[in-house]
Amino acid sequence: MIRSSNWIVEKPMMNEIKKAPGLLAGLVAILFFSCFKPEKAFQPADNSVYDLAYAQGIPGEEFLKLDAHFPNQAKNLPVIVYIHGGGWTESDKKDMDVWCQRMSRRGYVVFNVNYRLAPEFPFPAAVNDCLGAMAWIQEHAKNFGGDPSRIGITGGSAGGHLIAMVASAWKDKYFQPTGSEGKDFSLSIQAQAPFFGVFDFHHLGAMALTNIPKKFLGGSEKQVPENYCRASPVSYVSKDTPPTLIVVGRLDPIYHQSKIYYDALKKAGVPVEMIVYPAQTHGFDIQFKRKASIDAFEKMMSFFDRYLK
Repeated sequence: MIRSSNWIVEKPMMNEIKKAPGLLAGLVAILFFSCFKPEKAFQPADNSVYDLAYAQGIPGEEFLKLDAHFPNQAKNLPVIVYIHGGGWTESDKKDMDVWCQRMSRRGYVVFNVNYRLAPEFPFPAAVNDCLGAMAWIQEHAKNFGGDPSRIGITGGSAGGHLIAMVASAWKDKYFQPTGSEGKDFSLSIQAQAPFFGVFDFHHLGAMALTNIPKKFLGGSEKQVPENYCRASPVSYVSKDTPPTLIVVGRLDPIYHQSKIYYDALKKAGVPVEMIVYPAQTHGFDIQFKRKASIDAFEKMMSFFDRYLK
């Protein structure tokens, strides 16, 4: 089911795009919008623990980190994992800390994950890191009052792409969870909610005018064609893909990516809903106090409540 929200809201992002010298500059600006500092106007989680080490990407290097937010006296609560965006090359888990704390206040144990960034660490490093975080979360969720048998995942932009990979590509032996390489690994995800992600690198549209895919995938499609297939979540869609809520703005330059993913999930028989915000573009969720962002948050929480509680 594709639905449109009727919110008509201020559009500061569109004003910024109009100031850009061209399509390329505008696209790059909005793809990296999630790197901007968010507004803070919400109550914090009851409990927050920051920078928990979940794996070591390279022996001798600094450990990869995640944050945990959980209610007081949490016991057997469902779990939500958040993976941040930033074009796979920028940003940090702290940028969506407010969003994650808000989720926790709804009765969830929430983990907010960092991963290695391209171009220093190109594909599949970020996917492997996110899988490594999931392995750690499944093992340690109970320590924070979480139930590892009820896990949902969400994220925006590059994070939307990465959660879709986590949801379906974990079975592919090409990917090795960072910190758990060579070990038996299985993952059970009950629901996913990707926001304006990239799901098919063979049909990039306007995004092909940027260097972002090349930085993430280690080259052009002619240079590394296998990466453009392996990194595309549509390559792994099956009837076993978890129920999915797709959120996107109709003015998003990569709106078509969400439609491609929706169609693939629908064809595979996966329960899927796509919510489209007519007046919004890429990264609108981080404008926390705006109506579209609040509405998207509420619809996401209703979706997770349905499948995890």
